[in-house]
Amino acid sequence: MTLKDLFIIDANFFISIFKLKREEVIKNLMKGITELKLDNLYTSNLVLNELKLPRTSVAMIKKFLKFVPVSRQKINELSQNVNPSATPQMADLSLVALAKILKQKFGKKAITVVTNDFKLSKFIHSYSPQFNVLPPSSFLMMLVNSLDNRLLRNYFKKIRKKLINYEMSYALERKDIYNPQEKLSWLVEKAIGVACQCNLILQKDDLEIEQLDSKRELFLINRYILGEKLSKSQFNAIKNLIPFLDSIKKSQKKFNKIKRLLIDNRLSDSLVNVQEIISDLMNTFQLSMVSLMDNEKDTFKKVISKFLAQFEFFISMLYLELDELEQALEHFDKTIVFSFLAEQSKNIIIANYIKGLSLIFNNRFKDAADQFSLSHKLAGKFKSEQYRIINMGGEAIARFLAGENEKAQEIMKNVNTLVEKNLEMSLLLMTEFADNFYVMSRPEIAIHLYNEALEISIELGKLEQSERIIEKLKRCFYSIGSCLPPMAAQLQKVIDLAHQQSSSESIEKYNLEISKISEINKLLFEDFPIKTGKKWIKGINLPEFLKGPMDLISANIKGNISMETGTSTITSLICLTSEHGGIAINVPEPLMIGTPELYKVRLNKKGTYKIIEASQIEKEKFFIRAKIYVKSKDDLILKKIFPKLYGKFFEN
Repeated sequence: MTLKDLFIIDANFFISIFKLKREEVIKNLMKGITELKLDNLYTSNLVLNELKLPRTSVAMIKKFLKFVPVSRQKINELSQNVNPSATPQMADLSLVALAKILKQKFGKKAITVVTNDFKLSKFIHSYSPQFNVLPPSSFLMMLVNSLDNRLLRNYFKKIRKKLINYEMSYALERKDIYNPQEKLSWLVEKAIGVACQCNLILQKDDLEIEQLDSKRELFLINRYILGEKLSKSQFNAIKNLIPFLDSIKKSQKKFNKIKRLLIDNRLSDSLVNVQEIISDLMNTFQLSMVSLMDNEKDTFKKVISKFLAQFEFFISMLYLELDELEQALEHFDKTIVFSFLAEQSKNIIIANYIKGLSLIFNNRFKDAADQFSLSHKLAGKFKSEQYRIINMGGEAIARFLAGENEKAQEIMKNVNTLVEKNLEMSLLLMTEFADNFYVMSRPEIAIHLYNEALEISIELGKLEQSERIIEKLKRCFYSIGSCLPPMAAQLQKVIDLAHQQSSSESIEKYNLEISKISEINKLLFEDFPIKTGKKWIKGINLPEFLKGPMDLISANIKGNISMETGTSTITSLICLTSEHGGIAINVPEPLMIGTPELYKVRLNKKGTYKIIEASQIEKEKFFIRAKIYVKSKDDLILKKIFPKLYGKFFEN
């Protein structure tokens, strides 16, 4: 996906950015599009009617956006034989009809619809998969990656960050309409996808090249890797680098194949392909160092090191999924070395931080403590206060788990001093810290961090955020079950030192919010909406809430002798639905899943299922309401999600 594609822009793109900076942002958008000479932006005449903006703004938009008339007949054709509940509004459908019109006219040109409407995105994915979809924040990232004007680039970086917050908040506000987790995962996946294409443009703390010529050279390299056409003089300026840049371009094409393998959960195949890419890039790196002039070497070393760091990071994640810790640690170290060569300070910190989390995940507590200690010192040197606090918290937790209770308390008291200085930042950090422990399969630690975040959110009066944290706390309770490990229970005493509630009013509000956790127990006393007894039901006949994606929170392989299936092992998947609570899915064969929290599960409509009420013991121990039996693993669709933390590495 490049800026050479045809882009169809939804009204919500302009409406959402207008809310952030009003007419100023439209003017700057026009400047950016003019600089990039983009004449491939379209929308439909129906969308024009939805632009409830000042006339001056609409007039500016008309200068760079082509409005194409779309007939009602073409729109109505799209809604035939489609479930009415899945059909977008007329104006949104007109964009899909426009995409088909442009496809007929331009043939092989790739077409991308820019929208944050999740219903429209799902419709395109299901009924017109030949077209791409990008949320507005990811489209802005593409502009940032391509702009030469530093002021505009920095301006749109700030707008994009605000836009991401707006998109995510909007998704959570509409949780009564659709599962916000699914949309949030979509937003993150698209952001990672765009970031992985290329992100070599200079940032404030990015590649610090002093001379203007070097900056221009890096910009041209970026354009070339993205597949943009260069003028003869531009091409000549980097012609000595071209043979080596072609190797990077080739790696990007291979990476698209890897992403498809990951969607199918083919981890081993993905691993082989990433290893091939790294080997090719290392060969290119070596040849470039003996072929280029000194000034060219310096620039290319930073460019290729950034890509090598990204692929080394990616392979580390794959090894963690495959339960190969030592291999993962080795590649984390390589990630860090290449990030130093590329002068990517944030990526150095993130890689060290995730290395620490990985060690905790694998019960290497002393090693994890030492790793977090190094990470918070690095964060201090790089002047990253947020990662300094997070890594200090990580060290305190790891020290406690390693049996160093006094040292853990001492460190957490220091964290408290930093937290109390800025509660707004600390709320974000505590929530993010908890999220990271959760995706690393440590809900028994995450639960206490979410609890601290809840206290801070209540003290700040952020009720909406409190509600979101409560939902995350519920997810942790489902993941842990009724038995909290004794050591994890003791850990709360250490984590509590990070923040102390300051008023009786805050404590009262906290008690009111935390009581909502009891909703888990209320659900257990209600009858599950569907039970089939001994009968099997076709997937297509399942109720709607069982057709959608469910969060996977644990996966256990255990022995089981079944007269019915004759199998000796089953995999029990504990899943969570937003409205109906916990469900166990029993698969009559071993199913290897490294980190369950990184997956969503969907029942295949082509399969058949048996659904029974969970026993009282199962309800009390695992908080599940029902058990669903499947005949094989093919009756399930597993989809991997990308945690926000992983995306941060690629965005940096």
